Amino acid sequence: ASVDNPPVRAALEFSKKIPLECAGVYEQGEIGSGSEAPAEEGAFKLLDNVPEFSADNVLALDVNSRVKIVMLKAVSDAAQGTAPVKPSFSGVESSENSVSFKCTLPENHGADSVIIKRMGMHAATFRAEPGKACVFEFCDKSALLQPGLGYTYEAVAVSEDGRLSEAEKITAFTDSARPDLIVRDIRVKEPVGQISAGDKVVFEGSIVNAGEGSTLNPASTYVGMYNSSVALTFSVDGKVTGWGGDGGETPMRPGETRVISPSGGPSRGIWTASEGTHVVSAEADDINRINTEKNKINNRSPKTITVGGYSGLLSMTSEPSPGVVNIDGSKFEDWVVFSGWKGNGEIVRKPGANKIGLPGQTGEGFISVNPGCAIRMGWTAEGGVEARSNFHTGLWGNCVGNGFTFTVPADGEERELKVYAGVTNGGQGEFSCSLSDGSAPSFSDRTWNANLSHPWAPVPAEAAVCFTVRFRAEGEGESLKVSWKLVGEPNRFLSQIRLQAATLEKTAE
Repeated sequence: ASVDNPPVRAALEFSKKIPLECAGVYEQGEIGSGSEAPAEEGAFKLLDNVPEFSADNVLALDVNSRVKIVMLKAVSDAAQGTAPVKPSFSGVESSENSVSFKCTLPENHGADSVIIKRMGMHAATFRAEPGKACVFEFCDKSALLQPGLGYTYEAVAVSEDGRLSEAEKITAFTDSARPDLIVRDIRVKEPVGQISAGDKVVFEGSIVNAGEGSTLNPASTYVGMYNSSVALTFSVDGKVTGWGGDGGETPMRPGETRVISPSGGPSRGIWTASEGTHVVSAEADDINRINTEKNKINNRSPKTITVGGYSGLLSMTSEPSPGVVNIDGSKFEDWVVFSGWKGNGEIVRKPGANKIGLPGQTGEGFISVNPGCAIRMGWTAEGGVEARSNFHTGLWGNCVGNGFTFTVPADGEERELKVYAGVTNGGQGEFSCSLSDGSAPSFSDRTWNANLSHPWAPVPAEAAVCFTVRFRAEGEGESLKVSWKLVGEPNRFLSQIRLQAATLEKTAE
């Protein structure tokens, strides 16, 4: 139903030094009126009656629930006289998210004020002191400013009776220094101590700006949640539990860390704990407020949390993989670079260890060797294996459901397995682990994908990930099963699941 409140009398008062007259009033038509010409509904039409200004330069107007457009023009003799002096710019400086300069009027400028516009839109107004030279300092910290772009500024002097000077224009370029938000840690804020089933759990996370530039300046508070400079969205087992922001007072500087806990969301950030192992994730800027980031892939940081007592151990953390990984063979019980598949290529591994099993296929699709994977692997010489560096070869596969699986021996000693993997062209991967004796709960994690935007409007990219798994079985002779497979793709058959390397070591006692 349309809103049609009774008209309200409004008085528009203007300066008496600028005589005006009303050239016409347009009113928006009613929407949903059942007109035979629905395309014309809501169109603006010129009213027959034109209101007149009073002697005090006040225009009385009846305002209803539909938009009105009032056209005004100056009375002809108001344009007589001398225009004020044109302002000048100096001292232009910029950062990645701000532009500052001085705007100067000379003596006897004849101006009442100076208007500053950015890209044709009003940015500031300064009052001028009559007859005296004036210098106005302006620093633009609008949330609209982004790094590496040029912005046109215009200054116009306005006289007391409405005359305008010529416009002075400059173009200022912001620094091409971009932020890079990384979630460093997720931890339990409440309750303190051991978590039990049924507990009401609140998480918090740390964000660091690892880029060369600051985040955007916060927007005004009237835009609501967008006034947050940075924000975290928390989820458990892929279901969002809440989100929170930093309040938006200042941009986040390079190297700065902020701790954020949820303040809103489906359950206001509270998760009711249940038995088993769960994947907890926090994602920075999940709705892309800060579209100037260098890297969106590293905005996630999943980890597992286990509720309940178990005789075994199985936990996981993951993070974006370094671009270069050098394996010191003496440190590990076993290591392997997956660079061969069914006679194509050759798998490189620690001589004589053979604890990390050879990969098998899970699902259906094509699998082969890829010489152009994201991580540059290197390893030291050991037992006849020659040292290498800058080695890009790994395995790849396509088709949803397709991927890789391998096993690692498990016993009563705690070990750490690192798996270097990836996904490309906007695809989503699923990493899962389970112990053969079930002495600790299994888990599956679908956090990592190579989509920089939303499923309905994907921006395909590539993600290289390092999964760190800590495990221990209850007894001897057990095994850990690892799986990494493709579970989503925005473009059929284009996304790839990739597997490059793994390392195994005993944890320090």
